[in-house]
Amino acid sequence: MYDEALVAVCRTTYRRIVEVKHGSFADAKAAVRFELARAGYEVATDEELLQGLKTVVVMLADGRYVQRDAFGGWHVHRNPAAC
Repeated sequence: MYDEALVAVCRTTYRRIVEVKHGSFADAKAAVRFELARAGYEVATDEELLQGLKTVVVMLADGRYVQRDAFGGWHVHRNPAAC
C-alpha cells in the first residue's frame, strides 16, 4: 500500500508538470520532491545519489527510489547501498 501511494503522488505530480504545464523533467522532479515532503515522506537531500540515474524521479531517505521507465511505467526500488 505504501508503494502504491508513493507512485500515485509521483505519477500525478509528474503528469501535472510535464504533460499539462509542459515543464521539464527537472521541474517535475522538483515538484515531486515538494509534494512528497508535504505528504509526509522523508525525501533524501543528497543529490549525488541521483547522479547518473536519469530516469529516477525521487530518492527517499529510507533508500527507496521511484523510477519512470521509457515506456511510462512507474517502479519503486530499494537502493542496496542504503540498506
